[in-house]
Amino acid sequence: VLGRGTLIQQKEGECEKGMGLNFQGSSYRTRFLLSVLARRHYKVDPYVLDDMVLEIVRDLNELFTKGVSVLCGDQKICLKVCIVAFKGDWPMLSRLGHLSRSFTRLGKGGLQAEGAGICHLCRAGCPGVPYHEFGVNARWRNTCLDSPPFDNKSYSPLWELYQRPQKELLYQYDPFHVCHKGIYAELAGSALVALRICLPMFV
Repeated sequence: VLGRGTLIQQKEGECEKGMGLNFQGSSYRTRFLLSVLARRHYKVDPYVLDDMVLEIVRDLNELFTKGVSVLCGDQKICLKVCIVAFKGDWPMLSRLGHLSRSFTRLGKGGLQAEGAGICHLCRAGCPGVPYHEFGVNARWRNTCLDSPPFDNKSYSPLWELYQRPQKELLYQYDPFHVCHKGIYAELAGSALVALRICLPMFV
């Protein structure tokens, strides 16, 4: 949200109309750095990461209840921040949310554990709910949001965040990770391989 817009936007002179996207400029100047923690620390003690996130959650809750005072011209106003969703690296979101159902349950040879779901929003991969059905009558479609994807034996610091009752909706799919670095990358790679095999004289 603190970006300088896009290159096309700058060429057309539209930057003065409002705050642009954060595609231009250094990422150090267009993001808020909340914390830094070396992986080796929370790899040895996973609760270190949870403790750090809990402190961030408490700050976010205070932004929601008390807000922050800013000057807008000569007027002092109070802005309150509401967190509506998280997007980002799925392995980390799954780890922070202590999700009992996520894509990490799906290994190269199939489900790693019998009855382990692969989606935090539905029961795809659970007993009687095949995850590989893609039609309009796929059985997982009727299971959306009918059971929370959390392990009752563990505790996520994100549960303390003021949010809607269905906590699983906090974790949203990021098109960049899902498409560009995920399924689209696989499709593009597979298409190139198939093209190379079918048309060796042209590729």
